[in-house]
Amino acid sequence: MKYALYIFLISSINLFLYAVDRPRMPRSMKINMIVDTSCAKCQFKMKGTEECFLAVEINSEFYFIDNEMINLFDGSSENKFCKETKKAHVKGEIFEDEFFLQSFIIKNHPGKK
Repeated sequence: MKYALYIFLISSINLFLYAVDRPRMPRSMKINMIVDTSCAKCQFKMKGTEECFLAVEINSEFYFIDNEMINLFDGSSENKFCKETKKAHVKGEIFEDEFFLQSFIIKNHPGKK
């Protein structure tokens, strides 16, 4: 009976420790690939987007490009991202559902919608 009590106490403590919320490890992924890039509002139809912003599609998820790049590639520029999707070689990192861009090079061939 004494051993049964010890086993019960130890297993109860173990269950309590596993039930406690543990801090989630940050999700990080390095990106160096060719992706689709276009206007988040006009082409990608991202919900909650009311203005034209440059975005990329990585692994079926959409990410905005940071503010410095948005100003260079708005809908009125020569690249016309609001009218078509283009391919671009991007380097950066996805960290906690945000994309941090390091390099962005538009490919010469026309993209598909």
